[in-house]
Amino acid sequence: MELKDVKAVKQFNDEMFNKTMYYQKIYGFEYNRQDKKHAAWNNEADAFKHAYMQAIGSLRYSNPVAQFMGYYHEQDGNKNQGQPAGEQNMDTWNNRVGREIADEVRKIKNNFGSKLTDKQIEDIVAAKIMERMKKGDLITHPSDKRNYKDYTKYIRSDKSTGYAANIKNNEIILDKFHIRENTLDSYDPRYRTYINNIIFADEDISKLTSREFSEIEHIINNQLENNRFLSKQEAENLVQSGDLIWVNEYLRDDGTKVKGHYRTKAS
Repeated sequence: MELKDVKAVKQFNDEMFNKTMYYQKIYGFEYNRQDKKHAAWNNEADAFKHAYMQAIGSLRYSNPVAQFMGYYHEQDGNKNQGQPAGEQNMDTWNNRVGREIADEVRKIKNNFGSKLTDKQIEDIVAAKIMERMKKGDLITHPSDKRNYKDYTKYIRSDKSTGYAANIKNNEIILDKFHIRENTLDSYDPRYRTYINNIIFADEDISKLTSREFSEIEHIINNQLENNRFLSKQEAENLVQSGDLIWVNEYLRDDGTKVKGHYRTKAS
């Protein structure tokens, strides 16, 4: 699946909803019986759907593609449906649980080789989600006080990923940040200031390859956390008014390509 294939993303979301309701009949988790359109909304079915969607998307395509699908969903909720912050926090939290489950299932797949069918893999994912739900690892209502930014205070992970900063002339240059994914609170404040100033327009994000998305997902996550979504036209208007600066695509010293992006002016 290409990240820019919005139609395919919608079809995948529809499939995940149908699978959620299939597993609801097996596990009996909470759903909205009175409103089928919102059967999986701010309840256990909602939590299951997001975790399941991210796990299956990651296994079927890749972690970056799954994360983009989650990003697209949250973007639509924020821009077009006035999604409250608690709902976004809930979805983002459960999305991450789903990607962690995908990593666990990959190890199981490796042990069994090609012997597992797609249905068996889906059943394993569903069982693991229910195990995590029963442990309380999922957020099943937006009123939950746990904040996604503090995820690893509640759920520990040994995964490490990301990039390391080079500092030159007291400015952080976009380079590889070799910091642990689960140490958001310990980020260098100069790094936090740097990524807070970067904005990728919606249209530019949709055109990224999986690899490109993976390389800047920490920045896109930051946009998502801060509800900073801009269309290309909105961004260009801000450039004209002097509120944003366009940074052309360039190569780092190590030959890595940095995609063109918008940046706020230094205060």
